[in-house]
Amino acid sequence: MLLVEMGARNMTVWYYAVGQEREGPVDQDKIEKLIVGGVIGRDAYIWRKGMADWQVVADHPDFAAFFRVPTPVSAPPALPPTHAPVTRAEPATGAAQLAYAPRLRPWPRFWARMLDNMLLWPFLEVGSRAAMITFAPYADALQTLGYSALFGLAAMFASAVLLATSMTLFGTTPGKAVVGVLVPVPAGGSAFSFYLAREFKVLFFAYALGIPLAFIVTFIIQYLRLASGRPAMYDEYNPPVIANPGKLRLTVAIVLVFVAFVFAVLVKAVLR
Repeated sequence: MLLVEMGARNMTVWYYAVGQEREGPVDQDKIEKLIVGGVIGRDAYIWRKGMADWQVVADHPDFAAFFRVPTPVSAPPALPPTHAPVTRAEPATGAAQLAYAPRLRPWPRFWARMLDNMLLWPFLEVGSRAAMITFAPYADALQTLGYSALFGLAAMFASAVLLATSMTLFGTTPGKAVVGVLVPVPAGGSAFSFYLAREFKVLFFAYALGIPLAFIVTFIIQYLRLASGRPAMYDEYNPPVIANPGKLRLTVAIVLVFVAFVFAVLVKAVLR
């Protein structure tokens, strides 16, 4: 039984925020060692999959014992003490919480999304060619209906399903894994339903369904919201998205975006 409990502790993946820096993933034993070593203070924030939001480490039942001050043993006081009610400060919220929670940085999330798009592009190009061959007899009718616009919309919805599936199965996408972006699932909800609905919201609120020029406006709106500390419109009322990579990690992601872009262009040229 003890071995089972120790195994479960080590399988639990935790993230913690000290100041404005998010660290992790680490197992529970590592969190406890960092608490004992003074790296993680009582006001630091922690999160693991299944939690609805970040929580003050001293308030979490798994770690609260580390922050209890033992009652000193002393002689009884000469006079009866006045027992005033002890009040505990609630976890910080709003602006105070942002002092500890990771920053809402727009650019890491942008590059993570761009890397995912560049990696999906070659597959969507192959799918496009296959569709053109399959529906070649109806080319005139499709052209009348605006084939390019229809395919572009279909490709966007297909990418949304693929990204939601990746998030459900692996908890991340290639782009998010490289950059270090974490999108928590609300407690008690279906992971696939949550991620699929979120991807569709991204298509509408960030990409404006691919409408020319309109998506530039929507991109700017979401950027300004994140830069001001507010969540993006597609993350309203969701657990906070964590995106606070180091400079080296973000630089690697940007380089990979351009490498993937060149590869996608070559695939498109070969298919012509």
